[in-house]
Amino acid sequence: MDETIADFREREDEIRFYYDTLSRLTDANDEQKRLFKIMKANFLLMLYNLIESTITNGFQELYKAINDEGAAYTQMIHELQLLWAEYEVSEIYSPTTLRKTYVKRMQEVADIVANERKISMKVSKLDAEGNLDARKIKNICDHHGIRYTLSASGDSLNTIKTKRNNLSHGDLSFSECGRDFTIDDLRQMMNETFSFLSDILKGMKEYEVKKKYLISRN
Repeated sequence: MDETIADFREREDEIRFYYDTLSRLTDANDEQKRLFKIMKANFLLMLYNLIESTITNGFQELYKAINDEGAAYTQMIHELQLLWAEYEVSEIYSPTTLRKTYVKRMQEVADIVANERKISMKVSKLDAEGNLDARKIKNICDHHGIRYTLSASGDSLNTIKTKRNNLSHGDLSFSECGRDFTIDDLRQMMNETFSFLSDILKGMKEYEVKKKYLISRN
């Protein structure tokens, strides 16, 4: 988790620098006002990119640690057993999948479990792209058995995600998006995002270091 945390801190500094620059801008004329709106919308994109990169990179690093452990299905906690089984089924799932295809996959899964072969987790199954807010992140952590203590609710992350998707899909222009927020709004969203992600990373770090993905043998 060290690489993810270092990247998070670097991006955090970039965003603070951008915010400080933004807060000093003047909007005395129409052109400056338009630029100010566009820059505020871009600030929201920076926050969402931080959210998605932090969670995606964090789980990539976490999954590498889990996979490098070389543990078998029976050594993993129940949450990871369920996730792994879901991953295996999802790889062949479709409305047109033949019954014999499911049977074959179930035989393969049963063989891996019965012979205590190494299982691996895949970050591509997280369903994170363009879809992360506080509820989603907490849900992902809960499904992995990751424990965390939050000092901020993370409500702002939903607004950030929604505005990011509005911009990405062309539902709003940058000027339209940025006009809805004051500089104080952006500061509050920034601080809440930093706090929420920092607390989640602490939980992920402890999960990795203490190998809480393994069943305790004590």
